[in-house]
This record gives sequence, C-alpha cells and structure tokens, in this order.
Amino acid sequence: MILAVTCNCQRIVISLIMHSLTIIAPLPYRTTSARFHRINQLHRALGNLERELAHSADRSRLGEYQARLAEIESAVGMFKVARPFEIDLHRLRLHLRMVQEDVSRMAAVN
Repeated sequence: MILAVTCNCQRIVISLIMHSLTIIAPLPYRTTSARFHRINQLHRALGNLERELAHSADRSRLGEYQARLAEIESAVGMFKVARPFEIDLHRLRLHLRMVQEDVSRMAAVN
C-alpha cells in the first residue's frame, strides 16, 4: 500500500513538472517554428512558380512571373534568421536564384 502511494506521488510530481514545461517551453519553439514555417512558405511559393513555368510556356504571363518573383525576392532579402537556420535560408536563396535563372531564360527567348 505504501509503495502504491509513493508511486502515485511520483506520478503527480512528474505530471506537475511536465505541465509546467509545456507552459514554458513553447515560447522559444513558437518563434523558431514560425521562422522555419515562413522559410517553407517561401520555398512553396517558389516551387509553385517553378511548376507554372515548367508546365506553361505562356510567355504572355512573363510580367506576372517577374512580379511574383520580385515579391518573393523582397521577402527573402528582408528575412533574418538565427544561426541554426542560416543553412535553410541559404537553401532558400539558392532556390530563388534557380527560379530567377528560369525566368531570365524565358525572357531571353522572347
């Protein structure tokens, strides 16, 4: 019986500790996850633009593609990240450069 009471007390203490950690821990996680989420959003926007360029040879939409690319480029240029996310930002910039080259090639064909 005493053993059962001790186990229950330990469970309560562990539960209280875990509960307090769930209140404290999310703050730094939220800020880093928001930045990572924004990087992913920009990658998706570039991927969508890249797909449209690959599937549509519609040169009349070149202005629209360039405007969307300029918008994404502006967002990437203003983006600041913590050191652990610098590699993700670098990959995003590489992706941006690839799409810029695709749009430039499309403009050169015209």
